[in-house]
Amino acid sequence: MAPNESSDPAADPGVADLKDAVAALQRQLVSLMLAVIVVSGTVSLYLYRQASLTRKDLAQAEKMVAAFQHDRPEMLAFLGKLNDYGKTHPDVYQILVHNGFAAPTAPAAAPPAAAPKK
Repeated sequence: MAPNESSDPAADPGVADLKDAVAALQRQLVSLMLAVIVVSGTVSLYLYRQASLTRKDLAQAEKMVAAFQHDRPEMLAFLGKLNDYGKTHPDVYQILVHNGFAAPTAPAAAPPAAAPKK
């Protein structure tokens, strides 16, 4: 054996540096794994909260749609009466057309007044 070589590889300064580097990488890996667990838990909690709020909103929206469907025949009857009224009153008809409640056709015009006799 040469006098420079030692029989213990752990005594080599290069091996000690490598062991320190490996230990540092292991600590970094554990830290990153903990960070990933914390972030994934936070995201899961956020998504759970959003899902529960969305379920509540959906239930409320279903109630609103049911109420609308229940009252729809009365609303349509009222719009029909409004359109009938608009056929004889051009000012109201223009408002109905402007707001999309009547087709943009001319209402039935009143009969023309008789021409004055000379």
